[in-house]
Order: sequence, then structure tokens, then C-alpha cells
Amino acid sequence: MSIAPQFGDVFFSCKWTLQNQSCHNFFTPMLTEEGLCFTFNMLDKTELLRNNVFLHDENYMSHGMKADGWTLEDGYPKTTSKDTYPRRALSAGFSAGFFLLLTAYEQDLDYVCKGPVQGFKILLHNPAEIPRVGMQYFRAPLNQEVVVAVKPDMMTTSDGLRGYDPHRRNCFFPSERHLAYYQSYTQQNCQVECLANFTLERCGCVAYHMPRK
Repeated sequence: MSIAPQFGDVFFSCKWTLQNQSCHNFFTPMLTEEGLCFTFNMLDKTELLRNNVFLHDENYMSHGMKADGWTLEDGYPKTTSKDTYPRRALSAGFSAGFFLLLTAYEQDLDYVCKGPVQGFKILLHNPAEIPRVGMQYFRAPLNQEVVVAVKPDMMTTSDGLRGYDPHRRNCFFPSERHLAYYQSYTQQNCQVECLANFTLERCGCVAYHMPRK
């Protein structure tokens, strides 16, 4: 990772709800299939992974902030204050969002491996999931301003369906499915775990960004 750009060379300025803060307060380094990336608002590795799972060393995915009662299935408790973790927006619009100013140096641009379109890859993921940058992202080109508006489409499952067999209703509640590597069940975490297990079985090892015991 010594050849990767330094944190201060990439993150120039950060604002959360229009308040200037150090970008170090928001971003945590992690390794993905794309190499070194930085994640915002993700759970600490102690709350994301099970105790006997290894994913990178202590320098990655560790920020020391604990989820203040938040769970993937139930969200935030009703008594949660506005200053909580994972961070949440309390209203709509630019003033309640996150502002980020990124920089790139010409000597760091790689037209051979990445092609003619340069910039930054950005994706949205929930705090309890490992981001898969190579699967889905949008690009922030150089010398341009990108404004992203998130319009959530929330799909919930009635508790009355819990009595049905998961294979009959064709889905699992997060608390019903145990994963060997992750504490929270999501479809994406399950896919990452299956891919890691398949890779280990076929190759006898896993890629550097995959979880393992």
C-alpha cells in the first residue's frame, strides 16, 4: 500500500451538515477488489465480522465507533439522539448531506490500466455490508462537481410472514440466517462469503480482500 496516494493527497475538504470537519473523522481505509478504498459510515470490523474471522490487518476497517443501538433490521431506537453512529441525515437537501472535495495529481493518473476516463469510483452501501466497488458504482470525473440525490425505495416484510418457511416466502429475515464470517445477514454479505468459500475450496487460498478464518 506504500504506492497508493496518501490520505491527505486525496481528501481535501469534508463537510457534514454544512460543518467543516477533518476528513479523518469520516473515512476508514479498507481493501477491496479495486485495491485501497475508503468507506464512510460503515460499522467497525468488531461489529461487522465474527470474532474468529480475519479480514485485513488492524489498520483497515477499524475506527473505534460503536453503533448506538442501530441494527439492520430495526434501524435506530426511538430514543436515539441526532449525534449517533451510524450517522444519519435528519432532513432532505444539500444542507443535511455530506460534502466532499477530492484531489488527484497528474502523476497518479493511470491511463494504461484504467482507460481514458479518469476520476473516482463512488458507491452507496448500508453500514453492515462490505462494499463491492467492482460490481456497482458511479464515477466522479476530474474537474467536475457531482451532486447525488438519494431517493430511497424501502421494501419491508410483514412480521406475519415469520411463521412461513424461508424457502416458501423466498427470503430470510436478517436474524434467521447465520453467516460464518459476518454478524449481519444480507444478500450481498452472503454472496461475498459464498465466493470466498468457493475460492478457498478450488484454489486453496482466497484473494487479499476476502474474509477468512
